[in-house]
Amino acid sequence: METRSTITSLDEALEHEDIHHRHKHKRNAERRVLPNPPLMMKPSVPKFSDPTQFRVWKIEIESMIRSEIYQKDILKQCVINAISGESRKVLSTLKATANLENILSTMESNFGDVKSGQSVMEEFYQARQNKDEDITSWGIRIEEMIQRALEKGEIQENKKDELLKTKYWNI
Repeated sequence: METRSTITSLDEALEHEDIHHRHKHKRNAERRVLPNPPLMMKPSVPKFSDPTQFRVWKIEIESMIRSEIYQKDILKQCVINAISGESRKVLSTLKATANLENILSTMESNFGDVKSGQSVMEEFYQARQNKDEDITSWGIRIEEMIQRALEKGEIQENKKDELLKTKYWNI
């Protein structure tokens, strides 16, 4: 009888452990369905000190924000640390509570393109390939003009390719 109760108690213990294991497995499966939280690791933010390179720098930062890979506070601090030289003085105009969007907006107003959309389009229509400019550089230059016009609301996205084709064929 004592042997039987030992076996019964072992069976009950194993059954209890099996139920616990299945419940734990179910909880882990539920956790996998949840979206991953932003990473706590430090992002590699490109340095910014040359105002002529602002547009390229801003595009990289905006891509990092949209990816939602990094936690916003960590990304904000890395962006602040990436700004150097004379450009860093702009940060002194911000409040300590400024968020990443405030920082980018202030940087845009100081280093961004101040031309109107019409001026950008005028520049696009008047642009010619320079004698020492290879076709790739020329293409990038006019595509950047079109992108700036898009950002300023001067043209619609669906007109972009048509304008570029017209420009390329009229060289």
